[in-house]
Amino acid sequence: RKLLKYDLKSIWPIWRIMAPVALIITVLTCLGIKYIPNYDSEIATMADVLGYLAVSVFTALMVFVLAALVTVTTILILYRYYKNFFTDEGYLTFTLPVTRDQLLWSKIINAFIWEIATFLALTVCGTAILLILGSDILQDLISDIGEIAKYIFTDSAVYFFEAVLLLAFSALGSLLLGYLCITIGSVVAKKQKLLASIGLYLLGSYIVSGITQIIFITVLATLTPTSLHLSLILLILINAGLCAAYYFINRSLLTNKLNLP
Repeated sequence: RKLLKYDLKSIWPIWRIMAPVALIITVLTCLGIKYIPNYDSEIATMADVLGYLAVSVFTALMVFVLAALVTVTTILILYRYYKNFFTDEGYLTFTLPVTRDQLLWSKIINAFIWEIATFLALTVCGTAILLILGSDILQDLISDIGEIAKYIFTDSAVYFFEAVLLLAFSALGSLLLGYLCITIGSVVAKKQKLLASIGLYLLGSYIVSGITQIIFITVLATLTPTSLHLSLILLILINAGLCAAYYFINRSLLTNKLNLP
């Protein structure tokens, strides 16, 4: 619990600022889009031009901030892992009376908590957009959710749960791959450990993405209910296997190949 507590506290100071800022900018942008008159170049006044420019700037800023919330959260998660394990902090971390598994699971749980928090923050921003910009859109969304709920509780619900399971393993696999690449980069590289880790992550992500795309293309060529189920199950098993491989290789390296500065 203490390990997880310190991991959470390391990200909270930045995240607690970014999430409210993202919501405030989203609300301001939507209010501007809704209440500032549409721009007409033939009859526009200077106030109309300035209003149009303000809305344009805030719209671009909203997209940037929402994307930054996701990106920065991911960077903070991975940097926390690097800093806690492979900088001067590593000497203290690896002398704690805990196992390598406890250290790794603390990082994994920390990452999932912040990923869920980020998803909820984006959901709140999306809800604000729907509430401000259009009640019709919100009504349609509620109706669609009702239809989805009916669909989930039919015989076809297995598709939904397979997709959710696949997304969960994919997210976990991406996280564990990032951790593993940081470990390998820090163990192998004497200098520029972060650059080595980033290069390894990009290469690993490219290979995994390529395999996944090949499977999807093959399935789409001969799409049937049976082939769709089999492809989803195959992708789940592949991602689950990759997760296990990433985890145990990482644990082995942390146990036997540490290269602290």
